[in-house]
Amino acid sequence: MLERSGAIASLFFFLYNRSMAEETNKVRKKNHFLRNVCILLIAFLLADHFLGWGVVDYIRDTISEYRISEISDSQPPEAVETVSTEKYAYSTLDDETKQVYDQVLDAILSYEEDYAVSTTDKGVLDKAYSCVMADYGNLFWQNGYSYEIYSVEDDVRRILFTPTYIMTRDEKEAYESQIENAIPEFLEGIDAAASDYDKAKSVFERLITMVDYDTASKNNQNIISTFIGRSTVCQGYACAVNVLFDRLGLQACIVTGNATSEPHALNLVRLDGEYYYMDVTWGNGSYYTNDDALNATINYAYLNFTSEDLSRYFTPAETYSLPECKATADNYYHREGLYFDSFDTIGIGSALARGYTGENRIATIRLADHELMDQVREYFITNHHISDTCYGLRSYSYLVDDNWNIITVIF
Repeated sequence: MLERSGAIASLFFFLYNRSMAEETNKVRKKNHFLRNVCILLIAFLLADHFLGWGVVDYIRDTISEYRISEISDSQPPEAVETVSTEKYAYSTLDDETKQVYDQVLDAILSYEEDYAVSTTDKGVLDKAYSCVMADYGNLFWQNGYSYEIYSVEDDVRRILFTPTYIMTRDEKEAYESQIENAIPEFLEGIDAAASDYDKAKSVFERLITMVDYDTASKNNQNIISTFIGRSTVCQGYACAVNVLFDRLGLQACIVTGNATSEPHALNLVRLDGEYYYMDVTWGNGSYYTNDDALNATINYAYLNFTSEDLSRYFTPAETYSLPECKATADNYYHREGLYFDSFDTIGIGSALARGYTGENRIATIRLADHELMDQVREYFITNHHISDTCYGLRSYSYLVDDNWNIITVIF
């Protein structure tokens, strides 16, 4: 009875609104209309309830069909040309979801509301939106979306998509101008002809040294915090990587999930045709010196690492499929000659000496397994053979990362 009464109420408001559009200045006609409609509705309701005529079901479906027809005629889904063929998350989608992805991106870029998408599946819309946000780190003026579903009973006929805008178009354009003015400083001196590895390493180092990690930073879920505020959290770092990689002609994608049971974001990057992971947040390290001073440093374990390394601390969300990252050629330790799979005292000693005489006065090496790491630590640290290659060494501190089999020495 309640469901049928709801349908009758829908009919009442539908007929009332249609009539008022035509009779806004005719009060007498309006009152007559309302009286007549009420009488008809009561008669329909009684007849339907006691005689089982099915009038209410017919009326409800007729109203729904009218609304769907009205929306479909006025807002057909738009065919949008893709600009995302080189984006990773986009490449993982089927043709239907790619089309919705293009529409979602078009709506966001155009500041659209009630944008008709070409799917009637809410799951497809969710996936398309998530993949847009993974591929594009520069969409700072919106955060999430709302939608309206139009259906006849359980048959979905149309979904209208509206991004949730967190600022006006004028505010967005003002921030864009400031961001554009800030980006050149992050890219200064990076040669367009440099190797993919050198470009990636420069972005990693500059974001760590130029942008503080601060959970209290404003706008820390987007690049406003990174490029303007110069303090951010993992999402702000990951979005900035996408933006800077795009300027350098490299592919980067944001990967979200959980690190040690906390929400986290990092990047999947493609270098020299192979995929790696990059985590600027966890690369922004720190250590205590002998006098208990906290010093910032760069933890290169999180520059261009493998899926196996990722599994040590991070579980990706199942937003889109991820590749199996096995390449090591552009991993920091392999590329810089700091990875050792045997007890090579000469090679390891040389690596420690380079750090000792280097500008930053830090040496870091990675060993193939825990047993080898213990052997190296005993020889160079416990038995003090580090002084054999670091001439004149008087004092130093060292860190051991058992999870990654990394030894870092601070001179």
